[in-house]
Amino acid sequence: MNIKNIDNLSLEECQKLLAANPNDERIQNLYKKLEIKDIEEKNKKLKVEIQNLDKERLHEITKLQKELSSTKRELATIRVQRDCLKGYCNLFKYTLLVTIGALFVSTIFLFNNCNSSGENSVVCDSIDCDSVDTNKALYDINFVDSIQKKLADYKYIIANIPMIVTDIKIGNVYKNNEVETDYGHFIFDSKTMFLKPKITYVGANDGFITLYYKIQRLSDNHITVSNGHDYRIDKGKNTLELYGWGYEKPGHWEAGKYAISIWYCDKKIAEDTFDIHKSQDSE
Repeated sequence: MNIKNIDNLSLEECQKLLAANPNDERIQNLYKKLEIKDIEEKNKKLKVEIQNLDKERLHEITKLQKELSSTKRELATIRVQRDCLKGYCNLFKYTLLVTIGALFVSTIFLFNNCNSSGENSVVCDSIDCDSVDTNKALYDINFVDSIQKKLADYKYIIANIPMIVTDIKIGNVYKNNEVETDYGHFIFDSKTMFLKPKITYVGANDGFITLYYKIQRLSDNHITVSNGHDYRIDKGKNTLELYGWGYEKPGHWEAGKYAISIWYCDKKIAEDTFDIHKSQDSE
């Protein structure tokens, strides 16, 4: 069989030619060479892919190790903060016990004074003993109630707050969430539409929580409250973009200094301030 440029055939072409001439030794030998060459090229590509995968895997491992170290530091900070809160709780417990003891002693003293005043009613009437001691007792009871409320608040924070917010940045976005002013950059009043908070937090566990926030204009204490929304949070250090609040027409927010507070279950868990600057075209 005489075929011109037989050495330039591809593997597929050689395979078709061999199927038509199965007994041609020259084609058989060429097919074996091309098959070996094809296998070698595939092996080279596979080695390159494996090397690239190893590099990517090493990069991911390094990244995960850094994140793990960062998470460990954050958890250590949380433990320190939690220990501090527990210390405050213990302090409130001791203060509460001392206050109750003082109230008990005051009650006994009041009772003894009132008994002795029965023998000399003129003296008690002249200094209005009943009204003075009653006011003092009411003050002590209110003080004890305030201590108990603060103690309950601290216990609630320790046991129930699912995250610690470490940073809040504000961005300005359109109604479709397209960013007009990026988080943390200067926001000008003439361009304000929907103010969108982005928080950095350390989550205690994975799950869903409901958050809302309040924006207060400090010049006149005007407060705007956002709707509550469900958000997915993850354990460890993460960031979360909250829903924006405002109006689609630019210029909705006045220039000035504002305070923003993040709320969970009617408990304020973070607070920060930000500025909206006056633009030249609004002057």
